Amino acid sequence: MLLQLGSRFLTTTAVVAGLRATVQGALRRFTTTTMANTGVGDVGAVVAAARAASIDGLQAANLKRRLLAGEKLYGAGSVTCCNSAVELLALSGFDFVVIDLEHGPGDIQYAQSALQTLEGTGTSGLVRVPGHDPVFIKKALGVGAKGIVVPSVETPEQAQAVIDAFHYVPHGGVRGAGWGAERGGRYGLRPDYPHKVSDETLFVLMIETPRGHDNIEKIAAIPGFDMLMIGPLDLATSMGTYERVNDDVVAMVSSIEKKTLASGKLLGAGAVVPRSTAKEMFERGYNLVWGCNDIGLLREAALANVKAIKGDADCERLSGSGGDTC
Repeated sequence: MLLQLGSRFLTTTAVVAGLRATVQGALRRFTTTTMANTGVGDVGAVVAAARAASIDGLQAANLKRRLLAGEKLYGAGSVTCCNSAVELLALSGFDFVVIDLEHGPGDIQYAQSALQTLEGTGTSGLVRVPGHDPVFIKKALGVGAKGIVVPSVETPEQAQAVIDAFHYVPHGGVRGAGWGAERGGRYGLRPDYPHKVSDETLFVLMIETPRGHDNIEKIAAIPGFDMLMIGPLDLATSMGTYERVNDDVVAMVSSIEKKTLASGKLLGAGAVVPRSTAKEMFERGYNLVWGCNDIGLLREAALANVKAIKGDADCERLSGSGGDTC
């Protein structure tokens, strides 16, 4: 019995070894023939480079190039740190998803995971960084964000420091060179990455205070970024109110719109602005509207569902701010 088992084992091992040798030989012959016919020295490297370039080209075309071609883009944000939510937003048809690291529990490692989830969906991934830290901006670019959103830029000096962090030294910036170890540069498989990343990435500065409003012309005159984005809620709170639907806030928003459009920079919004719809905003000249986020969509759907089943009283109790919230 033992002899029979040993014999079967040796036979199986020989078959597996033979199959492996056959496959490896066929692969070598295919590779040699392909190189001879095409004059290519390393088929594997070419395939890897082509794959990396095609993916990057798809993502770039889905965002910055579309905006520069005149498309109006509508997207959503994500603060849940849930890749399933990010993927659902993408598959639902939003033009882009912002991985929001200014708010919520997200970190740079999660941002990379979320951007990997978006890969291949046709929906581009941006990252809103927590602040102006050049190291964090470098990391957000390193994990492969196709757009960087920087909150609350108020002065030309702040804007210049942030813009410097966007770009490598040969492009006028201070970004450290580590693309060979980062997802953004396809881990070194995309040799043209440092030459093209500045042209392929959307760089966004947010205007969220009266001081930022007052300095728009000076900020917009600095080269090296693409878009000014209004943050309506932070703008309202910086003006001393929690109500976005406020005459002074509405007037400030209108002034930011006009100043940005006159500057030639792209115009974006981090939320639907007061007394407007996204469609109306596009008609006024907005290029991009970040109109909702996954938490808000889930909250409103949950409250609507409770209201439909249990009525207004339970909806009011759960929302904490009255039945109208539902």
